[in-house]
Amino acid sequence: MDSAFKPKLTAVLDGATQKGLLSSMEVAYSLLKEHGYMYHLHVHSKLIGVHQGNRDGWGIDPEHCHALVDRFHDLGFVPSAGRYIAVEIPTGPEGEVTRDFNKQLAASSKDLLPPVNDVLKYASISGSHSNMVLRLWHYSCKHGQNRLSVDQLRVHDPVYAAAVEKGLQWEVVSAEIAQCFPSFVSLAQSAQNSIAQVCRQETELQLCKRVKAFIRSDGSIPKYDDIAPIILRSPPPNPGVVPYLMKFIMRFGCAGDTMELTESFVRTNGASGRSLGIDMWGCLSMEVKHRDQEQLLLWRQAFLKALLCHHEKLFSVSDLRKSLISKDVLSKVLSFEDMLVKLKAHGAKFTDLTSYQLLQGHGVFEVKAVVLIAGKKPKEPHALFLKVETLEDAAVQCHEYWQGLSQVRVPSPWALPKPKSPSRDFDEAGKLKGTAKMEEKFHLGDVIYRAADEQQGTIIAMHPLHVELQADDGHVYKVTADDLLNGPEWKKVAEKKPKVPVADPEKWLLEMAIAQVKAEMTVRLLEEGTKLQGSHAKLEMYSKPKGVFSAAASAKGKLCLAPLTNRLELQLVADKKPPPTGSILMCDENKVDGQKCKIFLLPASGCVVPFWNLRITSDSEESNMEITYKTKIPIAINTHAVDSGDELVLFRPKNVNPPKPLEPVAAAKKKARTS
Repeated sequence: MDSAFKPKLTAVLDGATQKGLLSSMEVAYSLLKEHGYMYHLHVHSKLIGVHQGNRDGWGIDPEHCHALVDRFHDLGFVPSAGRYIAVEIPTGPEGEVTRDFNKQLAASSKDLLPPVNDVLKYASISGSHSNMVLRLWHYSCKHGQNRLSVDQLRVHDPVYAAAVEKGLQWEVVSAEIAQCFPSFVSLAQSAQNSIAQVCRQETELQLCKRVKAFIRSDGSIPKYDDIAPIILRSPPPNPGVVPYLMKFIMRFGCAGDTMELTESFVRTNGASGRSLGIDMWGCLSMEVKHRDQEQLLLWRQAFLKALLCHHEKLFSVSDLRKSLISKDVLSKVLSFEDMLVKLKAHGAKFTDLTSYQLLQGHGVFEVKAVVLIAGKKPKEPHALFLKVETLEDAAVQCHEYWQGLSQVRVPSPWALPKPKSPSRDFDEAGKLKGTAKMEEKFHLGDVIYRAADEQQGTIIAMHPLHVELQADDGHVYKVTADDLLNGPEWKKVAEKKPKVPVADPEKWLLEMAIAQVKAEMTVRLLEEGTKLQGSHAKLEMYSKPKGVFSAAASAKGKLCLAPLTNRLELQLVADKKPPPTGSILMCDENKVDGQKCKIFLLPASGCVVPFWNLRITSDSEESNMEITYKTKIPIAINTHAVDSGDELVLFRPKNVNPPKPLEPVAAAKKKARTS
């Protein structure tokens, strides 16, 4: 390599990592062409695979490839609409890494991607999905319910068919460049992804791989501000999610190959383009307090698989948070993690299965476990989300999947679910099993009722094949065991419980009186608050972190904020309850049904009100607002002049009981010496 060329290209690539990605890469391409390291070549798609660095290691999205098959068929294929850039695949072990990557992609795609039957000579870094579409046609792969036919395509779109049969014009980069400049492939594919062409939008898992590339050998990761320009050099759909992805990767994505397994499973089974958003990633990266040894890494990865493998939003942020912090759910989650470890160890005994087959087995187990523990029922049927009754059932299904693929016979450590017996199978005692089921559900003397035809009666005798029913009309009827168990549903008539009188039949009068007082206070709040609209118009409010700032200068006592709210609480003085947390007293002079009461105002729900958005302090010197009761309603008023841009801080004294004084411990008496 020319000694003058190398520093030039190094400087250009270093500049591309900072700013001007697209323009810098065009300069790099010009340099490469000028020195003979990049050239044009007409290549058939069968000789071109995907570079292992494409899309930060994600490679190819099989579902998007098949979507492009239909899009090109409907809109027409224009070779000049895309830019096709590939890198030479070197001979020897270095080239085998790329070829093995493509073979693994094809093997794990559930036949959505074409096989790698020819020796690959080039690896794409731009136009990868379009090239894979041409390969799908070339190998007559299955698309939907049919197979792709180049003969039919030739009639429909000759240009499209010519691209399949003869290939396209590619810009090929020397293998020496990819070897000497490791950042080149990453920068080139990022530059092309940022261009709005017929390309696949970056997924959140692709961003995860990009973030993980910055993890140091000691497990630490640089500051977000230092690496953000590189991560965001090809702008993702939702840049705000990146800090939360970093937090998740740092805490739960660096252990072993857990993240790689999740990425591989989602690539094969995931919903294309699924985005989780800031709130979900924030919850996924949340540490569980007081459980240093139980951060539930395996559960988080399983939940991530489930989130990214269903087209509908089956799980909410509250479902995930509950599974991480609820004591009731924790035991189930810990049982899942323990069983997953045992299941992976069990899978290792199937020595003739590929890593993809093993991953597919325990990955489906993980998804089904999440559905089971979260108690969800998908609207659309999906093999991954079919409900199981227990974790053991899901483990048995995983074992059966592996056993069906393997030639190695491995006994299952989990009991197989017992098949349901027909109602007329006989047990060892010669008694019908169906009758045994019937006796579990009904007993002699039960009054039963069938809603379909309003039949009712009392069971007066039970036989192996039927029961005798004394109906209300005085007749005795025969009801077979099959009808009783499998026909229109028969139910026991519940015994009528004695009537329970209402303890306080006139309580509603008190409740109506309370409602009336609350309504009167709300009207008073609204009337007085309307008078202060001028002050409210001079404010700027923020939600994260919450705060209120003055947008104009105000003299002392001229800035007044009303505690407008839709939440009021009334307490009877006789009950001696403490004030609600975060509330202020509205008044204590009202009476309800002759009893003194206090009315408290609580922060508004569903909206942001300036008064309730004020930052609170117990330091009077730090504050510039205080609550006064000199008007018809309590208001916050500025205690001294404020300028434009000043934050309004409300003084609220602490209402804390003094701590109990420490009890001194008497010093131990020294023992007298004996001589």
